[in-house]
Amino acid sequence: MRSRTRPSRVPERCGCGCRPVLRWSGTTTNPDKPFFGCPNYNTRGKTWCGFFLWADDVEEEEEHEGRVDATAVDNEQFRVNLAWRIEKLEAEVRTQKSMIQFLGIVVFFTVVAVLIMTLKF
Repeated sequence: MRSRTRPSRVPERCGCGCRPVLRWSGTTTNPDKPFFGCPNYNTRGKTWCGFFLWADDVEEEEEHEGRVDATAVDNEQFRVNLAWRIEKLEAEVRTQKSMIQFLGIVVFFTVVAVLIMTLKF
């Protein structure tokens, strides 16, 4: 069953886990050309997953449904989004490990300082 709000080739979620939005290009090479993209693109404080799909490519591919090329594009887009998400998670794990190490050092020096203070008195 096809969704009335979103063509079937456009995924329900982009690499960020957000719903792709329909926008129109503002470039001179593609003026007013519709495309689906990550809602975090050009949003301060948010990371863009890189999801991008021309809307007319979606319509064109749906006309030729079942072609192997469309499946290959889907798989490639999925791989790119998945690789980006994995990289993002690995970076987050590295950050968390660094924070745990830093807090461990702070706790160690705090305990040493408290022991020194109690031994002096």
